[in-house]
Amino acid sequence: RAGWFKGLNIQDDSSALAVFRHWQQIQRRLDEELARPQALRHRIDSLEYVQQQLERNFAAGADHHDHSVPDWHKVQEYLHPREAAVEFVHYAIPRPLSDNNLTRYAALLLLPGDQSPRFIPLFEEGKLAELLERQTGSAESIASLYTRSGHLMNEIPQYGREMYELIWKPVEQHLPARVQTVYVSLSGLLHRVNLTALPTGKKRVAADRYVIRQTGSTRSVVQRKPAHTNVHATALLLGGIQYQSDSSAFGQEVCAFQTVGQDRGMSAVAVSANRDTGIVWDYLQGTEREVVHCDSLLRKAGFQTELFTGLSATEERLKATGYGEYRSPDVIHLATHGYFFPANSSTGATALNSFAAHHHPLFRSGLVLAGADYAWRTGKPFGNREDGILTAFEISHLNLSDTRLAVLSACQTGLGDIKGSEGVYGLQRAFKMAGVDYLLVSLWQVPDQETADFMGAFYAAWTGGNTIHAAFVQAQKQMRKKYKDVYQWGAWVLVE
Repeated sequence: RAGWFKGLNIQDDSSALAVFRHWQQIQRRLDEELARPQALRHRIDSLEYVQQQLERNFAAGADHHDHSVPDWHKVQEYLHPREAAVEFVHYAIPRPLSDNNLTRYAALLLLPGDQSPRFIPLFEEGKLAELLERQTGSAESIASLYTRSGHLMNEIPQYGREMYELIWKPVEQHLPARVQTVYVSLSGLLHRVNLTALPTGKKRVAADRYVIRQTGSTRSVVQRKPAHTNVHATALLLGGIQYQSDSSAFGQEVCAFQTVGQDRGMSAVAVSANRDTGIVWDYLQGTEREVVHCDSLLRKAGFQTELFTGLSATEERLKATGYGEYRSPDVIHLATHGYFFPANSSTGATALNSFAAHHHPLFRSGLVLAGADYAWRTGKPFGNREDGILTAFEISHLNLSDTRLAVLSACQTGLGDIKGSEGVYGLQRAFKMAGVDYLLVSLWQVPDQETADFMGAFYAAWTGGNTIHAAFVQAQKQMRKKYKDVYQWGAWVLVE
């Protein structure tokens, strides 16, 4: 993955660059095979073996780089006096006379000066699952999970107190008064919760007391990212996308970037199987205004920007990023539809969608780009072109090692399969595997106006001289002042 190679400066080492390019070719062939129906796949084991050997050879030739994994002593060493680190975990406990295990959650709290991390027992997974199942996607059901006082529409019960007492209260009781910043790494179903929005009292949430920084692992404390200037920074923005098109119009838009993929030995990858013809990817009115506004803010701050809308916002353009003249930009902003299918999901009365039915979780989530409706309905792209459906699996193999921030302004872009203690297998994980530093994603569908307001506030704060995280906190505060309902301001999470 590009994230694995990140920081090794392979552009200045011809032999390392050759290994990296060979690895990319093998990975692409593996992608193509995995995209086929299982009965038609060939050489999966041999391709994976070659890939692993290339990674070992590359690592052996990069001995001057430190690839060691920091332990908790190292993390503690980097914690400031007013900081804490919390690693959430979940684990199975065998049930006597039962085939099903009991899954419990706990927190490992690390404080400066402690002799060892503190183990804090939390809850049984079923209790949180029961609460999260009440979230149907409506504004009222989402607000009910983060509300503990006042009245909601239709007299919907409020579960904010239960959420807080299950997840955050036991941890908070162990936090000294001096602690202001808490680095957290989530696990399992907790990836579906915005910790900063948990109500701690009347009209107060966790964000009022703590700066909560969500990380893929608390090891990131050791690898704090430096504050970058925006001088000579670049940005790629896609929005206002046209999902329906005829083949001739679409073909004119993709030809400019088709040769980039061919030059590096790549071909279009499409999952050929039944599609869900019941889903139509409608044009999102607010997304063009959003990307045009964000493009203007970034250009005023000195960014060199590229903006693609309509039929020009193609999968080919995004896949060209990070190769040749199309180096990975500092910012990628994608305002489009996102999709996510849980394991063993179905799509109603229609035939099972090939993405929903796929065994690999990184195929069951993705982003929808120009011309995707045709491939989604027919099961095939236009000719030898990409199908416009950018799966998380494909994203994970992009080279985004120079990208500091990816903004995924789409529905449920923070979600994905929950796999053990390895985090979310979805878009969030895919962009991290591709090498992105920060991810701004949503946990539920956000209305156009609120999305535009949040993005405007965030970019204005960041380009005004704040760090990415400080800009996120400031934008969140502005949204809370303007919008009362957590549904309107609480969907966004920043993952470091």
